[in-house]
Amino acid sequence: MRSRRKIRVSSEPFFTQSEDDSQTKGKLRAYQSARILTLGEEIWRFVDLAKLRCQLAAAASAAALANVGSLERLKPSQATLAHSEGGCDNLANNGAANEGRMATGSNWSRIEVEACVADYLRMLSYELNGQRYSKTEHAKALLQKLRGRSRASLEFKHCNISAVMIEFGYPYIAGYKPRSNYQALLGDIVEAQLATNHGVQDAVQSAVERPAVEVAVADIGAVWMSPPKSARVHEPQARYNARPSMAQRDYLAREARNQSLGRAGELFVLEVEAQRLHAAGRKSLSERVEHVAATRGDGLGFDVLSFEEDGRERLIEVKTTAFGELTPFFVSHNELLRSEADAAQYQLYRVFNFRDKPRLFNLPGAITTHCRLNAVSYLARLCE
Repeated sequence: MRSRRKIRVSSEPFFTQSEDDSQTKGKLRAYQSARILTLGEEIWRFVDLAKLRCQLAAAASAAALANVGSLERLKPSQATLAHSEGGCDNLANNGAANEGRMATGSNWSRIEVEACVADYLRMLSYELNGQRYSKTEHAKALLQKLRGRSRASLEFKHCNISAVMIEFGYPYIAGYKPRSNYQALLGDIVEAQLATNHGVQDAVQSAVERPAVEVAVADIGAVWMSPPKSARVHEPQARYNARPSMAQRDYLAREARNQSLGRAGELFVLEVEAQRLHAAGRKSLSERVEHVAATRGDGLGFDVLSFEEDGRERLIEVKTTAFGELTPFFVSHNELLRSEADAAQYQLYRVFNFRDKPRLFNLPGAITTHCRLNAVSYLARLCE
């Protein structure tokens, strides 16, 4: 029977290690039985192999004991934390399941989340200011600071941050589509950093107020996109931003009031429609496409009068953003009523990424069949 040496950490529980294992520098072979001695009372308990490996991974992050190579201090509470945080996401055949728990649960530490949010806001500033940067290089640098996180879990966390950004009225980074099932801690940290990050605030304000110019439609086939898939996924609505916040801004509303951007988007759609009808062999109809917001006023509930190939009218309301396809947009009461009254003819064209590579998708029929509406403004009259 091999001799065993007891490794004690103050009065805390300790692990036992075989003499021939000390040469592995802290990488203990996982036993189905782990011996724990607490406060003089010896207790035997059986520990699942995967859980024991999680405990050993957590031990590797503490200060090393001088007389035991690289075996490190491990408290019971730390072992539980390591397991709940998905610290053993590289266990064989369990990586994917642990990725989901790491990315969507409340299992990221404050230090990890703070690092992710700070890096996200830095990349957003670069993007809004037109500065080149590499997401891959940022991810590599950030992962070196995070304990045991994978690239996939980091990407998911960035998508969570995008959802919080929208809740506070900010745009999000292109490519990180918002995912709203985020932990409350993430909302708190984004709020705190946004409230004091004047660089991001200045960059966003400049972006939403920047004038826009008309863009030529080079390839109509490359312009059209399908509606975002996530628009059809009914995730639970984020409950975080239910109270006033110092970080709350109205940047998206300011962009919606950017008349230069709105007009450029409408002219873009006007050209798209003319080319669509011309390509379908309906040249006469293409020549009748009308920018009614300019010729008849903006009270009709739509901006462009176009046609179907069979001659029926198509009433198009245009919503333009310089940001991603999942950026929320504003609709008026008049537009909402028109979409319901003329649902068979009505279509909302969402133009996005306008300053980079303009793309669009359409939502036919009543707006309420595609979108969840939140009342953000009211007309108030004094009571009689």
